[in-house]
Amino acid sequence: MNYIASLRYRQLYTLWGGLFGLTALLGLLFPGAKGIGQALLIVLAVGFFLPPWLILIKARAAGVKKHIILIRCLAAASLAATLALLCAGIRSLALGEGVGQLIHVLTSILCAPLTCGNFYALPIFLWATLLFGSFGKKGR
Repeated sequence: MNYIASLRYRQLYTLWGGLFGLTALLGLLFPGAKGIGQALLIVLAVGFFLPPWLILIKARAAGVKKHIILIRCLAAASLAATLALLCAGIRSLALGEGVGQLIHVLTSILCAPLTCGNFYALPIFLWATLLFGSFGKKGR
């Protein structure tokens, strides 16, 4: 816990942003990775969720609500964007390949941890746990 306390919020947000960019870039460059490559991309996508959890732990220990609310809003927005883009992707089947490609690129950028490694279920679950974890226990 001492190491977590020594990290600054700015460092954690910077690390989180860097991991977001890396997952987006690698998800676009290697969309069909298989074997070890896919496993490494999945580990990277899961690692993307470590900084926000550290921010939540640190903010809860310090009683700083603005970081908790920010994580909550980002998790909710990401889940909403994921749902909207997945529905748009299904709808794009009738609209042609060009629209489908555009939706795929938008999904790869906006929902980077999902497309990195082509493993959608785990990042959606981790976004949901971030969202619910930001509420904490009732009575605190």
